[in-house]
Amino acid sequence: MAEHRTAGQQQCPTEPAEWVLAPLELRTLISLLRGGWTTPLVRRQLWRAWGLCRRHFWWYAAVDCELYRSPFKTAILCSELVERSTAQLRLSLVRPTRRVLGLRSAAPCVACEETHAQSPQLPPPRPVSRERKRLEGIVGSIAGAPMFGQETGWLEDACPDCVGGTGLVCRVHLLHRSRAPKDPGEVRELAGNLDDLHDRLRVLLTSMSGNGRAAATTVARSWIQALGWLAEWPPPWLHQDEHGSWTLASGVGSWPR
Repeated sequence: MAEHRTAGQQQCPTEPAEWVLAPLELRTLISLLRGGWTTPLVRRQLWRAWGLCRRHFWWYAAVDCELYRSPFKTAILCSELVERSTAQLRLSLVRPTRRVLGLRSAAPCVACEETHAQSPQLPPPRPVSRERKRLEGIVGSIAGAPMFGQETGWLEDACPDCVGGTGLVCRVHLLHRSRAPKDPGEVRELAGNLDDLHDRLRVLLTSMSGNGRAAATTVARSWIQALGWLAEWPPPWLHQDEHGSWTLASGVGSWPR
């Protein structure tokens, strides 16, 4: 699937396996979550790239859930990007195909960029005990969460081209010539579907606030549907075996030697 990432959603080449998270990558993601993503330059880059690369976007969500016990910051970012996607698809005086092409990434993944920028300047950092515990917590969260782990309910929301799901075709696959909607009605329908997704994300964010009510199932999983639509499916720590079953990949979260 590497050919899908030629427009800013590149695969981070620093690791031999997607499910191995390096200490420097973990620190970069924590820094983004602790305020880095709100700075104007980073925010604009996230908008132009339509988020992070597939690998880092999913890990960003996992770290968010571990640090803050909810995907609140991930949901905020996804909500912004889905809203911008809807606006892009509703541009007037622009041909439908050009509107879809506007969903192409125009900037590199900020997490890849930050990690690569620091790598030549610093010796490979050794994971300290605090980081090991944090990563163990993240992996534990992944293994125990239905939307992250081995249950297959998430396939209802997943892209049919990525994993054979029954949800919306993801942004990355929409950019394929054979998949791109060319009819104005198709583009309007896609914009309407994303509008519905954005509405559910707003309800979810309200429910996460102090005064919000518990969200219904379709609302509660809206952030992960949005993340998959933006960045591709599946989460990098899931592996499909020869029988078609999804399982947690061997060695998830292990530190590189």
